Amino acid sequence: MKKAVKVVNILNEKQLQQLAEAQWNYQLEINEQPLEEFENDPRIAVDEDTLEVRLVETQREYSPLPNQVHRQGKLENFHEGIQVTPDSFEKSALPEG
Repeated sequence: MKKAVKVVNILNEKQLQQLAEAQWNYQLEINEQPLEEFENDPRIAVDEDTLEVRLVETQREYSPLPNQVHRQGKLENFHEGIQVTPDSFEKSALPEG
């Protein structure tokens, strides 16, 4: 805990926020596939009637920051800006083969 206290005393508020944010990782997945797999083609083909979109949150096992500062790097209320409606999708059939 002494090292964490020293980090808080050395860094300014902006640096602490950047360090806190770096402790958290987020990955968007579509039907359990990372979004990076769709980089070359923005269209997503699914065989199922259901499309599952997940934001996976991971964090480092140990943080050099006190818990209060560490939690400031976590995304909060991100889901409030997401809106999906059935008419926002383009439905099309892909050619076989």
